[in-house]
Amino acid sequence: MSITSVNAVIMLTAGTIFPQPYQLQQWTADNIVGTDPIKAAEIQMGLDGNLTAGFVNTPTPQNFYLMADSPATYFFDQLYFQEKAQQDKIPIFGTLAFPAVRKKWALVKGFLEEYDPVPNAKKVLEGLQYRVIWQSALPQPF
Repeated sequence: MSITSVNAVIMLTAGTIFPQPYQLQQWTADNIVGTDPIKAAEIQMGLDGNLTAGFVNTPTPQNFYLMADSPATYFFDQLYFQEKAQQDKIPIFGTLAFPAVRKKWALVKGFLEEYDPVPNAKKVLEGLQYRVIWQSALPQPF
């Protein structure tokens, strides 16, 4: 079995701007996508030392990393500028697949939280980062 990530497939839709799935491509040299750990419980310990816990629903933060010349930056540019023009958020839906490990997730109702408008210019243009907060990332059959 391989753990390569180069064949990752990310498809996103966004309202009427991108009603058909749009494939993100041309990742940065070191990163494709990163998902922050989510809080799975609210845990409290009483003064008497008894521990208790409760389940809490928690959104799933995810970062996408694209090269400065990636055609996929178009997706985030158009999404951001449409939201800015209408002064309202547009929900995003998608799928994430890692064929190497035969795993896939449905990305349910997300919103663009961070938009990287201009790449940093050093010796070469650096990659861009976009952050989407998902309602959930649900495992799916591959």
